[in-house]
Amino acid sequence: MMEIKFLKNEQINFSKWNQAISESACPLTYSYSWYLDAVCENWGALASSDYSIIMPLPYYTKFNQLIIYTPPLIPKLGFFFNKIHDKTQIEFFFNSLPKNILSFELPLNKLNSFNREEQISKKTYHSIDLYNIYTKNYDEYSNLIKKRLAVKQKTYIISGLSINEIIAFLNKINYFKDTKKYNYLRRVLSITAIKNLSTVLAVFSEKNELIGLGIFILSSYSADLLAIAAINDEINTLSLIIDKFIKINSSKVLSLNFECNYSENAQKIFNEFGASKYYRLNIAYKRFPKIFRFLSSKKNK
Repeated sequence: MMEIKFLKNEQINFSKWNQAISESACPLTYSYSWYLDAVCENWGALASSDYSIIMPLPYYTKFNQLIIYTPPLIPKLGFFFNKIHDKTQIEFFFNSLPKNILSFELPLNKLNSFNREEQISKKTYHSIDLYNIYTKNYDEYSNLIKKRLAVKQKTYIISGLSINEIIAFLNKINYFKDTKKYNYLRRVLSITAIKNLSTVLAVFSEKNELIGLGIFILSSYSADLLAIAAINDEINTLSLIIDKFIKINSSKVLSLNFECNYSENAQKIFNEFGASKYYRLNIAYKRFPKIFRFLSSKKNK
């Protein structure tokens, strides 16, 4: 049986870690060390000795115990592997989690599955395969979306908006309730732009005013709509952004995923672009702190 250890951040070999992610069956941008550094105050990991199976664990401490949580701007994590692992090995992997975990909640990637039904919930997301030419992808759109896009638009769409313009626009419309997320987003946009792993599409009015934008994070075979916003949550503007991304990325071996929290109007339109509904797993559980368990046992004696 393989040896699994919990590693604190300073114990992780980041060169081996990032190589393991790039060679894994699901090489998500969110799981690279530099992305985790951008959005996590602290993170550790479960890892086999050869890094053939790894799991990032963003955490903070409470009552001297670990809270494993889902960081902002990360729709999924889970465990990553470059070899086939049976469910027995996966159970062994999870049994290697530190015993001082007070709370655990992480969304898993689409290749993760195991038998912990009492700790697992399913969350829906939508996804479109873009390997067809644009006209075939367009044929899958609903009639309502086609009507919206057929209306002569007095707008134009560009890419290459500056980070300051992006942050200022989102701040203006109060996109994030937690102001810390603007700083996280700034870090994410900076590092992914350098690595050519993000695309930002911005919609301008005929008066040259920014009225909407979409942020897409790219991985090896997929793209995730990380954020989408429009003045007054205008649904036509949201539709233009998604259509433009599909248009410029059609005929690529790429799937477009919608699985973060968006506006109510944005949530309504994903399936109208021909996106299929899927499920991914979310693992969550809580434990009482040791002191509470001790007091409870004393009380019951």
